[in-house]
Amino acid sequence: GVGYLGAFAVAMVAVMWPYNGWSNVASIAGEVRDPQRNIPRAFVGGMLLLIAVYTAVNLSYFLVIPAAEMRTL
Repeated sequence: GVGYLGAFAVAMVAVMWPYNGWSNVASIAGEVRDPQRNIPRAFVGGMLLLIAVYTAVNLSYFLVIPAAEMRTL
């Protein structure tokens, strides 16, 4: 298998990817037209999209995998 170090590396990539997005906001804000309005809208829109995708994926799991089989996983 991959082992603990490989699993840790994958987890760190998953953690650092959103962090890099937050740290780049300051440098990008100077290029955005009307940043006081558009950056919060982009954050809220991104979070709503993420919530929708997460909910849809979980709903698909519940629709595809029977509850009895989920208990055994």
